[in-house]
Formats: sequence, structure tokens, C-alpha cells
Amino acid sequence: MADRIDMDDVLNDDRRAALTGPAMALLIEADHYGVQIRVEDGRPILSGKLPPEAGETQFLQRLGECRRAVTIAADSLALGWKLEWSADGASCRVLAPARPSDYRNEISSGQRGGTGRRPASWVDTEGKPVPAGTTCRSCRGHLWWREAVRPQGWRCRACHPPTGAVPVMEVSTAEADLSAAA
Repeated sequence: MADRIDMDDVLNDDRRAALTGPAMALLIEADHYGVQIRVEDGRPILSGKLPPEAGETQFLQRLGECRRAVTIAADSLALGWKLEWSADGASCRVLAPARPSDYRNEISSGQRGGTGRRPASWVDTEGKPVPAGTTCRSCRGHLWWREAVRPQGWRCRACHPPTGAVPVMEVSTAEADLSAAA
């Protein structure tokens, strides 16, 4: 049996790379063959029967060579990640789920020392505070910012630095800052 991939350790950059590379092409090819690839317990599962032409194209061999990326791409699509193609179909951009609740392990359940892992940015028009101990899933940073007026959402300062066009509010969730505030 193939090794399990710990999907909790997959970063947003891993998801973007999987969705824009050969793994996505293999998922599209699987759909063409009338089969689906889903993820169960960190392993890719092929459902459906492959037609003979899949053997001629060495589909299963290529799938095995890209197993990790295919697993990440299939998991990302199941979590709500999307590809938005240009009108001419020549380029695309990757869109993460709009709400942090769409992510796996948005806030961990305390199994990792009580710290939460968030995406590098998320929509929050209400300006709710960032939970104490939160770290960025992409860079493991602890410094967050949002617009001071009409907030659009929180962003990791390292991954998405402010442009300086509008006043911002910054919050640090580093453990040292939390103990100093107590």
C-alpha cells in the first residue's frame, strides 16, 4: 500500500503548484476516462474502471510518478480550491476557498500546543480579531494586518505585505507577545 501523505503539512504553495502542473492534467485526463481520483486518509483512490486506451497512454504509470502532487490537487479541489481560466484559455489563476472555514484544520484542536494555523489571507469583513497563537500556514509567521477602515480580511505580513495605500492595523500572535500581554 502506498505511503500516506499528511495533508495537514501541505502548504498553500504546494496546492497552487499541484493545481497548475502535471497533476492537474492527470486529473483532467482521469475525468476524460470516466474515473475520479479522491483522497482518503492521505492516499489517492481511483474510482471507476479505466478503459483500455488508458493503458496505451501509460496513465497509471504517470499517475504513480506524480502521486503526491495528484493527491494534493485532488484534495485541494475537494476543499473548494478552483482554477479560473482566461477568456482565451491560455492562462489560469488559482483561487483558494473564500472562507477560512473551507480549509482543513483552520484552527487546530489543541493537538499542536494550542496554536492555530490559518491561510496566508482570508476574508473577514467584520474585522474579528485573529485568535491568539495563530500562525500562517504558508510561512509560519505570526504578524497579521488588515485595513483600519472597512476591513476586507486578515493577511500575513510576510506573505502579503501591505502596499501603504491605506492605513492598516497590525496584530502579532507570537507566543512572546501573548505572555507579555498577560
